[in-house]
Amino acid sequence: MVIRVYEADEGRFSVQVKPVFRRNLGPNPRIEARADWVLGTNSTVEDAKRESQAFVEHNIRHVFGKSYRGQVKWWDAAEHLQRLPSW
Repeated sequence: MVIRVYEADEGRFSVQVKPVFRRNLGPNPRIEARADWVLGTNSTVEDAKRESQAFVEHNIRHVFGKSYRGQVKWWDAAEHLQRLPSW
């Protein structure tokens, strides 16, 4: 999964998570990945990071039925950000 924290308006930060999983319970039950999910705005980058990690952990627990307490590696130094493609 990829988490993107970006500056929204007036110094607030939004989060985009890509992909987001869901369980399709139709005639052919399966797990699907949706394109992305945008979370609300936060007042600081650290708040946005905490919210996105909690969202990812909840999404995995809800869809796969297993507790997941993963480690998020934040590659947010300038040299890493320059290499990322735009969304």
